[in-house]
Amino acid sequence: MKVLDIPARHIRDALKDYENASRCFGKSQKPRSPATVNRQKASIGSMFKYAHVQGYVTKNPAHSVAYRPENNNIVRWLDDDERTRLLAACEASE
Repeated sequence: MKVLDIPARHIRDALKDYENASRCFGKSQKPRSPATVNRQKASIGSMFKYAHVQGYVTKNPAHSVAYRPENNNIVRWLDDDERTRLLAACEASE
């Protein structure tokens, strides 16, 4: 298929396959994270952007493919030194 004939539907399907594809020599593993799939989509979009700037395509089909929602919640615990400093700062404050 020529680059200028690639529709957004093919990009969506490729990203879905990428998300669910096995990552380690055929071993069954969990799907790729939404953040990883979004980076792949951004890469595809960059290639189409370059192709558009160079005049190879008239539009970027990746623009109509939605990014996956990402969970940016990070659970973080204070280490012993941070906890000690935090409690000391609390005691010193009014």
